[in-house]
Amino acid sequence: MKVSVYGLKAVLLQPRRAATKTLRAGVRAYKAVSQSQTQHRRLIEKDREIGEMQAKIAALYEELAGRDAHIQIQHRQLIQRDEELRQARSDGGGSALRGLAEEMERSLLTLAFETIPRSASEAAYRTTPPNPGDALAPLLLPDGHRIEIAYAPGDRSVGAALVSSRGAWEPHVQRHIANSVRPDGTCLDIGAHIGAITLPLAAIASTGRVFAFEAVAANRARLLGNVAALPSPKAAIEVVGVALWDREAVLSVGWAPELAAFSYVTETALDAAAVESRLRALAPADALAAPTLHAEVGMVRSTTLDAWVKARDLDRLDLIKLDAEGSAIRVLRGAEDTLHRFKPTVIVEYTSSGSEDGGQRGDLYRALAEIFGTIAVIEPETDPTPVRSWSDLAARLEAGTGPVHLTCGWR
Repeated sequence: MKVSVYGLKAVLLQPRRAATKTLRAGVRAYKAVSQSQTQHRRLIEKDREIGEMQAKIAALYEELAGRDAHIQIQHRQLIQRDEELRQARSDGGGSALRGLAEEMERSLLTLAFETIPRSASEAAYRTTPPNPGDALAPLLLPDGHRIEIAYAPGDRSVGAALVSSRGAWEPHVQRHIANSVRPDGTCLDIGAHIGAITLPLAAIASTGRVFAFEAVAANRARLLGNVAALPSPKAAIEVVGVALWDREAVLSVGWAPELAAFSYVTETALDAAAVESRLRALAPADALAAPTLHAEVGMVRSTTLDAWVKARDLDRLDLIKLDAEGSAIRVLRGAEDTLHRFKPTVIVEYTSSGSEDGGQRGDLYRALAEIFGTIAVIEPETDPTPVRSWSDLAARLEAGTGPVHLTCGWR
């Protein structure tokens, strides 16, 4: 029997073709199983994510329930304190009466803040005070989020104002900063206190750097805690524990927890009586309702801004906020090289009651006018108003009820 070559080839290749078909079918089956396993893993991952979300929601409900219970306890305590206050008044107990009044005021401030309605996103930005005895106040950030920051209990300079305003702190200054600083900017907050401007500044310069100078150790501890709790995106923030001055020295620090934002430094030796007298001269009338001030004295090392910038090898500086409570001229004297090298925008708080340490009320304006080409008042609603002379600024201070914020620029 004759068998053609082609027929023989076809017969020989049949097993190979069958094997190839089987292999392809196996590959298709493997892909189908693999896809099914991948989908299964995805379903497991989704189920895990849903479980985590449910746990977070449950924790949030638990926190809200705890907050409600705490508010009820505060309310009962207020009722009890009110009864004790009435009894003390009828018995004529002066010291007991003052103590109860102060305690009720603190409780009312705490209760007022804790009853503020909040969204879930705001609740997520709740901080833990670095000191268990600290109080918490809201702070509104430029993006609209409201966080909580720690402050000294009984502080009427910043803490009470933040509570009463639901966290709105110098919004006109924040708007001006937002218009002056790029996200990658480098900024200094000189006189940072607990961070009411430092934190919004870090949110604005979210990819840049912020250096916060604070001379008082107690303020600095709260500032460090508030900085750590600030949610991202935020600048790289460094808290600097020195006083800026016109030379290197060891200075006296005066402060009181009731007026924590009005702390100051001086070359003069201090005692508690001198500190209280100076703080009462600096503070506005609405902050002086505290019947007593627990004045304290400390020491701090000083340096010049020029020396500090050189040591840090800064290559840019976009904005300085200067709130130095009577020491601004000293700070400016020690910053001449830095100011002329980088030409930053400088924002200075100018008070209606205070003067520079040992000088006259207009000395700071004249020092600013010698350095900067433009000086203007940052307005709440409109563009900054140019200030062309000390008489212009003096009239503005006399007409107002508090400090003005000057923005200083270069021609």
